[in-house]
Amino acid sequence: QGLEQLIDLVDQSKEVISNAELECVLIGNGRAKKDLVSLVELRGLKSYFVFLEAVPAGEIPNYLAHADLGYLSFKDNELFKAVIPAKLQSYMACGVPVLGLVDGMSAKIIEEAQGGIVISHQEDDKVSKFVDAVRTSKKVLSQFGLKNLDYARKHFNKQTLMDEFEGKYLSEAKHV
Repeated sequence: QGLEQLIDLVDQSKEVISNAELECVLIGNGRAKKDLVSLVELRGLKSYFVFLEAVPAGEIPNYLAHADLGYLSFKDNELFKAVIPAKLQSYMACGVPVLGLVDGMSAKIIEEAQGGIVISHQEDDKVSKFVDAVRTSKKVLSQFGLKNLDYARKHFNKQTLMDEFEGKYLSEAKHV
């Protein structure tokens, strides 16, 4: 779903961002993993990336607790503009700031929550925005994380979702 875009951004910014400033940890065994590992090796970016095997879903918050930023990307596709990925909800629920190379609903949610940095596919200065995101202060990142946690509690908790569903369902049922 666009992780090669992260590799492109790292490759294009490696002259100004050292591997001491940036370590990208990718967890999982998805079907694209082999190609991503090969691309990282081909471009000489092994010092920027760590590939971990899949872990049980319940362990992901432990990994996220050590992340400065959670990376979210989709390919530039109209279908993906309407999607709210579970990964975004997980980042927010764990209080992780988000760096999103996204458009549409995901971008809107990150901006509405004030919980991270959005880079649109249409932007000309993606690399400089990426560099700025990597160099964002810990204090600002912490504020993003707290805002994400607050947003997730208000918008992604089970009771809120059930109340919204019931309200819609009952409203529609009255008109039938």
